[in-house]
Amino acid sequence: MSQNMNEQELNNLTSLIDNYNYDMMETITPNEMYETLWVGLNQLRNSENKAALLEGWKYSSELSVTESTHETKVSHFKHIKDELWELSFVLYFWMCIYH
Repeated sequence: MSQNMNEQELNNLTSLIDNYNYDMMETITPNEMYETLWVGLNQLRNSENKAALLEGWKYSSELSVTESTHETKVSHFKHIKDELWELSFVLYFWMCIYH
């Protein structure tokens, strides 16, 4: 069952993404990144009002690229198993922004 993500939830996700970088954190691991970002990213991915939320969202293109590369739910990282594609999704998304 899909639900709408509201503007406040999107703002919270945006703030998490904005602040989850090496300027704000000494170390970042893929597992910590997953724990921090997956719930919000997955909620946005499955939101019924996703198209409206993505209009003008600062990370819209990064999410779009990440979704298209993970359509088959396969990891895009050699050391992340396919059954952990969600971890790959979050890492790929973050790398689109910060690397």
